[in-house]
Amino acid sequence: MFLFKSIKNRLILILLLCSFTPLLLLRFVAFPKAQKDLEEALIRNLEGVKQKQTEIVKMWFDERKHDAKVIGKNVSAVLGQSINEKVNNFLKLNDYIEMLRTEHGYKGVYITSREGTVLAATERELIGSNIVSRDYCREALNGHVFISRIQRVARGESENKKGEAESPVMFISSPLMDSDNFIVGSVILRMDTAPLSEIMKSAKLGQTGETFLTNREGFMLTESRFADDLRKEGIIQQRTALELRIINPHTGKLTNGAQKCLSGKDGYSAEGYINYDGSKVLGAWCWIPAYDCGLLAQIDIQEGYGAVYSLKRFVL
Repeated sequence: MFLFKSIKNRLILILLLCSFTPLLLLRFVAFPKAQKDLEEALIRNLEGVKQKQTEIVKMWFDERKHDAKVIGKNVSAVLGQSINEKVNNFLKLNDYIEMLRTEHGYKGVYITSREGTVLAATERELIGSNIVSRDYCREALNGHVFISRIQRVARGESENKKGEAESPVMFISSPLMDSDNFIVGSVILRMDTAPLSEIMKSAKLGQTGETFLTNREGFMLTESRFADDLRKEGIIQQRTALELRIINPHTGKLTNGAQKCLSGKDGYSAEGYINYDGSKVLGAWCWIPAYDCGLLAQIDIQEGYGAVYSLKRFVL
């Protein structure tokens, strides 16, 4: 009888070992490897989106600089030898800058003299004023094609005809040259940042993912795809651009992703960090020194690691 029980117990033990060994191998060998592979695949995708968006943003800025160069050459051709001469060509110039505003979507077009005095503008009230103190005017008069930082519209220009606050703007400027290649003035283009926001919103990052630009102070420069929800929650009043600072609501400091981005180093977080809305996100970031802004790509950690969590539940 004792021998029978001993054999029986051994058989049960062998059967238990045979049953649990594959499960233990699955849990402690196969699952960690599968989990790591899934996490790495997500991070590669997040970094890929970040890189793609960065290249598109650089291309967009480069195209705007090219446009400014072409417009500068066209204006120089219309004006002839000297833009300080009051000739009939100014009538053609006014028609040209109005065409630029209506057909190319610029919010404003200004032509200045070598001293920075506005000689022609789509906003007539600016004619005669001197804007040489503005960096975009000064840089163009020094011979550079320049793109300013993204900024709020100046007081008095901050509302459109419907009484709605306009989105932030940027200025693109280029020098005007005479036939002897001397700088005789500048052309300045004012445009809003809606195209940049559309580029950011075009990223494919699931239901909770987004990409956005940030300045050195940690303020978002583009409109979030979740702006409507953020308004309902009272996080923003009108828009995210230059209103929403990317801070951790629990600490009052910039989020981990924003801090790393502003440090000027490319990177990512596979562990996640608290986002500006209090959720935990995975992120990838880079700084774009040529245009003095940073780009972040983020996705909620629950959605990002959804496949990993599903696999874990299945194994358990």
